[in-house]
Amino acid sequence: MSNWLELCEGVDDSILEHMGEPVEALYTPKSGTPKNVVVNFRNVYDQADVGHGGIAASRPMVGTRLAQLEPIEPDEGDLIFVRGATWSVTEVQPNGQGWVLLFLHKRATV
Repeated sequence: MSNWLELCEGVDDSILEHMGEPVEALYTPKSGTPKNVVVNFRNVYDQADVGHGGIAASRPMVGTRLAQLEPIEPDEGDLIFVRGATWSVTEVQPNGQGWVLLFLHKRATV
């Protein structure tokens, strides 16, 4: 069984390396100790034409394995420092298979 888990971890590492932009980040829970993690950062900007107007949106997010965050359970309001900016976690979406998407909101700089 441990060979299966090692194989799965290898696939997870490959996904982190090849999908999006893997970067190191500092994850800070609302209570607890900050932790360095590798995340897959995405800041996708999208726009669509709707009739005579348009809609534009940006929804920054990071994806990572939950195992990287252990013992932290990610939650709304946690902070993550990535790519030179501090972001608040606004939504947590675990996929049920060991991965989680964390939707972010950039915090104002003082």
